[in-house]
Amino acid sequence: MAKQYVFKKIVESRKIGDFVAHKTETIFVSPLKLNPPTDFLRVEYSSNCKDTFPNCCKTHRSYHEDVTKWYNQLIKEDRSYLMLKKYKWFKESFYKNLPEKILNALSYTEYILVKNCEADNINNAIIPFMIDVKRSFGYPLFGYEKYLQYLHFLVTNLYNNNKGKSKKNFAYILRYIEQCKKDIYKDTDTFTPINTLLKLRQKWLDLFPLELSGYKDKREQIIKILPFFKNIHEEHETGLLTATIITGDELVSHLKKATAILINQNTNKLGKGFTLDTLKTEITFLAEKNYIIEEAKLLEKYSKNELDYVELIEKWIQAQIRLFERKRYNRKSQSTKKEWTFLKLFKQNKDRMDYFFELLKRPEIGAIDENDNWIFKPRKSSIAACFVALEELEYISPNIKKDTLYDLITTKITFSLSKKYFREGANNKDVLRFQEIFKRYLR
Repeated sequence: MAKQYVFKKIVESRKIGDFVAHKTETIFVSPLKLNPPTDFLRVEYSSNCKDTFPNCCKTHRSYHEDVTKWYNQLIKEDRSYLMLKKYKWFKESFYKNLPEKILNALSYTEYILVKNCEADNINNAIIPFMIDVKRSFGYPLFGYEKYLQYLHFLVTNLYNNNKGKSKKNFAYILRYIEQCKKDIYKDTDTFTPINTLLKLRQKWLDLFPLELSGYKDKREQIIKILPFFKNIHEEHETGLLTATIITGDELVSHLKKATAILINQNTNKLGKGFTLDTLKTEITFLAEKNYIIEEAKLLEKYSKNELDYVELIEKWIQAQIRLFERKRYNRKSQSTKKEWTFLKLFKQNKDRMDYFFELLKRPEIGAIDENDNWIFKPRKSSIAACFVALEELEYISPNIKKDTLYDLITTKITFSLSKKYFREGANNKDVLRFQEIFKRYLR
């Protein structure tokens, strides 16, 4: 493989974190030899061709005359070319055969076009080769624009003289050539200001709740994987490590992907093992984040591109708040159940508590059997009336919630009754009956 020489100069340096980023400007990349396509046969425009290419026919001779004139003007007058000649490492032999190179590139491209004009996907055949053509011209792209000029003329003729699929394919190639022409004038060393990328990343950091317990220990790691560079590689000739600074749009695209990945990885883990206080803290924190997002959207602080990840974070935060509130409610309920005991229910009066259970088992009362089953008749709901009577007589604490009371009773007495009877109130006749019993027997 032929050597390709690359010469760059540093035009700007900036400190980014712990390292220094250099903005370099490529001033020269040497041209490469362009090999013909496999089974290449040159397309001729005259059956009486006796001379070799490019003097074989009128069309190729006209191209050769024009490109030779252009070349002579390039090496004598072109400012970029004359600037390169001032460098000691520059060799005029780099461009010695440039006219022939342009015409060969044109001829090779024409062969591929004609061979594949009926192909279902002509871009698979021609575009990779055209990319190789561009690379072979090196940098600056001396001769590449001339190649595109001739190619555009050639493909226009093919388009005008064909029908059906071929015409459609040549129309596609013409559009591609126009795009290639525009790309010539793009800055080959685009340099997105690092400050711009830092600001874009900070906007994301302001929204994504990395302070949540599930992300805290990974915060620095997450920040580091958000890239500022691409195409990192070592140049074999110089041993230098080079990279391209990404654009703002590319960073936003990475942020969208990072958002989705982080949400999918941790959603099911968040909130596990949290105490009531931790859940309360996390809910407050998420509510503040949600407010920041609503305000940012209202003030249009984010671009249309950024709004994709903004709305994803917003929906996820709202879902996490609902999840944490449910967890907190359930944890609180469980905690409440654990706190209540029958002794606490009976206001720490153990004698009264013990006598209560003994009383309910007496034959004349007949409320509980020897196996602690509730058997009081005529109504199943009478167990609810029993504890309402105790509460109204102030024998038990009035501060216990009905659902908690229900769960507590089930630990001592077996009965078949739903919680709604404890919530909605018991039968008044049963309440009065139990009150009479307790007033008479409970001390």
